Amino acid sequence: MGVSNFITIKSRVQNKDVVDKITAALHRQAQIDARRIWITINDGTVVLHGQVSSWSEAQAARQAAAAAPGVKGRESARDRSLT
Repeated sequence: MGVSNFITIKSRVQNKDVVDKITAALHRQAQIDARRIWITINDGTVVLHGQVSSWSEAQAARQAAAAAPGVKGRESARDRSLT
């Protein structure tokens, strides 16, 4: 009797890759002026910085950041400097 194990190991996500994915997502959304937003990551938590012109633009930026692979958490506009 044989035993087979199929184990998939995921590689660690690099911060630069996460930033690139979030930046690309921001650029894809017409309602977001991505040039006015910059991103920092600390231990899997994304912090969005910059200025947006409306609450809906801030919400869309938060959602794009939260949906990126490798993101464990995010700090929103009210928590930090994205206003």
